[in-house]
Amino acid sequence: MLAIETILGALTGYFTNDIAIRQLFSEKGMVVREREQFTSLIVQVLKDNIIDADTIDLLRERPEMVAFFDEFVHAIFNEALPGALLEKRLSVFDENGALQGILKGHIAEAAISEARLDAALVHAHFDTWVQSEDFKQALSQAIQHVATLSIKDLGLAAVLEEGFVAFESMDDDAWQTWLTEQQEQILHALANETASTEDEKIQSVKALLSVDGEILVRKVEVYLGIDFSASEQQVNFKERYTHFLEQLYVFAARVLPQVLEAHLPALVDAFYPMLQADRQWLEQMVLDSIEACNTDGNMILSVASGYVQKFFAPDASGRDWLTRLYDTLIQADENNVLCTRVADFLCGLIMKQIDEWRRLDLDDEDAVRKVHAYYQAGRAWAVKMADAYLDMPAQGNSVHRIVLKSMVSMAFAWLRQSITVENMRDFLEKYKEQLIEQSFEALFFNEKRQAQAVDYLCDWWHSEGKAWLLGLDVNEKSVKALLYKVVDEIFDTPIGRFVDYLQGLLPYEQMADSLRGLFFGQLRDFLAGLTQEQLEALTHEEIREVALDMIGREMRPLAYLGGGIGAIAGVATGAAMQASGGSVDQEQLALVLAARSGMYGAVGYGTNVMAVKGLFWPYKKTLGLQGLISKNQTRFANKMKSMAENYIINEEIWMQQVARVSERIGQHDDEILRYGLHLMEQNREHVVRPLVEMVSTQLPQRLCRGLFSEAQMVGLMQKLATTGIQCYLNHRTVGNVAVRFQWLHRGICKVAMAEANERVWSDKITKTLHGLSEERWVALGNGVLQHWYLPKNEAVYEKAWQHILPIYQDLSSRLLRYTHEIAGALGDYISKKLSFPLQLAYRMASGDRQIERVVAYFIEHQLPDYLAQREEQVQMQLKRWAMAQFAGRHLMDCGVTISEAQGQWLAQWSQGIQADWVHRHILNLLVHIEKWPNSYLDALTKDVSVVVAPILEVGAQYLQEMKMTSHIKWALLAERLSPVLDIARKEAFCDVSIAEMLSLSELRFWAWCDEIFRWSHIEKNSVITCTQGLWRDVAPTFWQTIGQRGRVLMMMIDIPTLTYDRICALSPQELEVMVRDIAQPYFTRVERMGWLGAVVAIPATIISMILGGM
Repeated sequence: MLAIETILGALTGYFTNDIAIRQLFSEKGMVVREREQFTSLIVQVLKDNIIDADTIDLLRERPEMVAFFDEFVHAIFNEALPGALLEKRLSVFDENGALQGILKGHIAEAAISEARLDAALVHAHFDTWVQSEDFKQALSQAIQHVATLSIKDLGLAAVLEEGFVAFESMDDDAWQTWLTEQQEQILHALANETASTEDEKIQSVKALLSVDGEILVRKVEVYLGIDFSASEQQVNFKERYTHFLEQLYVFAARVLPQVLEAHLPALVDAFYPMLQADRQWLEQMVLDSIEACNTDGNMILSVASGYVQKFFAPDASGRDWLTRLYDTLIQADENNVLCTRVADFLCGLIMKQIDEWRRLDLDDEDAVRKVHAYYQAGRAWAVKMADAYLDMPAQGNSVHRIVLKSMVSMAFAWLRQSITVENMRDFLEKYKEQLIEQSFEALFFNEKRQAQAVDYLCDWWHSEGKAWLLGLDVNEKSVKALLYKVVDEIFDTPIGRFVDYLQGLLPYEQMADSLRGLFFGQLRDFLAGLTQEQLEALTHEEIREVALDMIGREMRPLAYLGGGIGAIAGVATGAAMQASGGSVDQEQLALVLAARSGMYGAVGYGTNVMAVKGLFWPYKKTLGLQGLISKNQTRFANKMKSMAENYIINEEIWMQQVARVSERIGQHDDEILRYGLHLMEQNREHVVRPLVEMVSTQLPQRLCRGLFSEAQMVGLMQKLATTGIQCYLNHRTVGNVAVRFQWLHRGICKVAMAEANERVWSDKITKTLHGLSEERWVALGNGVLQHWYLPKNEAVYEKAWQHILPIYQDLSSRLLRYTHEIAGALGDYISKKLSFPLQLAYRMASGDRQIERVVAYFIEHQLPDYLAQREEQVQMQLKRWAMAQFAGRHLMDCGVTISEAQGQWLAQWSQGIQADWVHRHILNLLVHIEKWPNSYLDALTKDVSVVVAPILEVGAQYLQEMKMTSHIKWALLAERLSPVLDIARKEAFCDVSIAEMLSLSELRFWAWCDEIFRWSHIEKNSVITCTQGLWRDVAPTFWQTIGQRGRVLMMMIDIPTLTYDRICALSPQELEVMVRDIAQPYFTRVERMGWLGAVVAIPATIISMILGGM
């Protein structure tokens, strides 16, 4: 019985397991019928045990993965896209310019009125950088490198040679014409209102010199050695003043008639309407004056009153006396007579002064007092003029401009007289080779000047940079205009070149990090989906083979384990039954069958459960025994690796996926783009806004990285030169450079040293003065007058009136001094109108004296009130007359010239000058100038720069006309500037955003950008159309790159090896959990199939009875 039960137990355990396993993996078994469950279990184990979240995190942060994605992004934007879009423009894909127009329209409509360049922020940012030692050192190196170049090195030798040839071909007439043109240009710059500095906050001359008019005049007196208490100086003053009046008389006698003829008729025209309006008032004033003086019934005054009334009466044609007088004066003959009389009257006043000064006896105390009074009056006037000058701005004032105009005119007059074309040819022949061949350092730009240039540039930015930034006038209009240009540039530039430019601007690191995070974030789901897709694509037979290979063959030992465990259970059953010694009769058969069925069912189930457990347990080898799967863990790992190679990912699967994705996107790109725009619209705050903020923060620095590359700098320098380098050579720039390098101060020092050591200047000046004949003085003087233009600015004439106003207000008192002369002229006029008897009576009654009384009364009592009430009208008429007659005209045009007599006097004066006198005065003057404050010298330097700038502009204009930009070796120049470019790429705008630069908050900047990039449904169609065309050109190259690089990435991730390593690294317990995760439904089915032992019990009982076991 024991043997029978052992055999039956073994058979029960074996067959129940074998049947269960065969049913699981048969062609129509459980695995095939429920393949979806098998696939799902495999996918879940893959996600949970092979490529779990921790594994993904470790993969993502591996250095080789970081390097791969960085290289991948560079490959896309530096190789794939430029290659695919080499010469194509975005405008080609933009149908009828729709998208370009939409963008411009949005920019125009978006409101950003508060946008202003934050000059303080930008200036402070750059100032910190510019003032750093690193920048100064880099700038110094760059300047040193540039200084070693020559004009020939830069490629400009041919340009200058052409200029020399053109100059050498000049004749004397062309030379004179060229000089005149340059003089006109400089004088125009001095007279141009744009050269004024009224908009700048400039201190007055008084503030810089710390003196007033009195102190300044006293200093001049000390310099000239004037001490009026000395009798010899009084005599000297009398002689000089008399000589001055004599020259003034000669000048006035010659110039006054022609000046009056040119301008007096216009003055009459100007005042005639006002006088006509006041005619009755004037008539009454005259009559009241006569009446006031005729208190005793003087016959002469009574006759004069009658005559005056008759004179005032209209004539036969109805014309009043003023109209008759005006009509008479406008006639040429009468006008000439009037001008001659006025000139004679004024010259007579001068002659009267000359006679008085000639008769002065300085031994007479009254004469001494008179001389002293005149000197003090002149001195008071000089103090007043000095105060007026001191109150002017130290820079750009009219005195400086007048002096500069005079100096320029005299210099060019001297050039025309003294320098010939032949002289210039000799000069150029002597120095042109040296100018072309030698380096800038050897010519003028030595180490000291290089250091000064570094300091100047840094100091200029520190002190003037903010003002320069404010002058850029960045506002809503200029920002939008710039954006319009950017839009045009984006659409019209070849995309390949545009992408190349973006290479320096794109945030590669951020893009690579984002792409890496996105890839690994989706990797688990991608591989799981791919695995499920691959398994679902298998046939039933293939899925059965997969299941058999993975777990079926690992479950095959279950039958043997079940048989063994069943045998053990049979031994126990047989031993128990044999010990009972019972036998079964017919009545107990049914009971025995039931009992044995239950027992064999329990044995079957128990053996199956223990057999499944035996696959894993014991985990470690114990008494020579170990779980089969635990024992064969490596083999199981290899099977899972093989499954991964075949069904998760390999090169073929990857390329199939790339092809499928590219095909799907190609078929549905419209829906994808529309959906993408929809997602962006729905997630603007989370997607678009961070992108805008990133661009706002990083674009300035990225732009600088691109801008300060040598290639970009070449283009920028060439563009600046092409657009007009002379625009940078204005008087302000030149003035600032001259101040920084102290050109005027250093020039004064050089002149002083040369004069003190070798008397260079005094000898040259004396020799030049002695060589000036009267003809050359006349030519020189008239040359100055011909180019001395009177100001056009109305404010100048307004200011002139302010100086005239005190004289006007004191006109009555001044005229009162000349009552006798005025009365004499009137008496002559009246007596000529009288008959002979009346003339006799007029003289007998002292008519002249009576007329003088009336004139004095009129001037003293009647005229002041009239002048006071008509002050505004007189001012207005005088200003209009002066503007019409003098504004913008040179002095010769106004009738002022130098005569031969004055030329003779100037020649005699200049030939009498001695070199010692000139030497002494030059040194004394230079000593005084040396004491002037630097601030005042700086102001004078900037004024002189107005003269220098046009000369530099001429050179720049010539170089432009000769197409200098096409000759200059810009690459060489950019290479020499590389130290500055290198540091600029690293540090410029490293922590400044566009929003901050435009004085906008990040919120306001986002709102503005959001307004620009918010599309309507129709506008989205334009975006989609343009993007579709662009994508279809790019797609082949893009997918080829994805395929190639993706294969490399899959090899780096190596899922099969990762699967093998992960399984081999599992503990027996973890391995059991993983296998059960895959096969637990099948293990459960095997365990439940053990209950088939109850069925086996019926034939087993019969067999046992037959064999005699019962």
